[in-house]
Amino acid sequence: FYHLSNGIRHLFWDFGYFLSLQGVYRSGYAVITSTLVLTGSLWLAVLFS
Repeated sequence: FYHLSNGIRHLFWDFGYFLSLQGVYRSGYAVITSTLVLTGSLWLAVLFS
């Protein structure tokens, strides 16, 4: 999920979004957060289905 999230981040960069230093840090934290949430969701789905 990290690779997917970071790929989406790079697509935003290609269109010129989040290129400031603050935007880079925010999008980096968003990548880490989304990776943890998606990985946790997958584990919960596997364990409880």
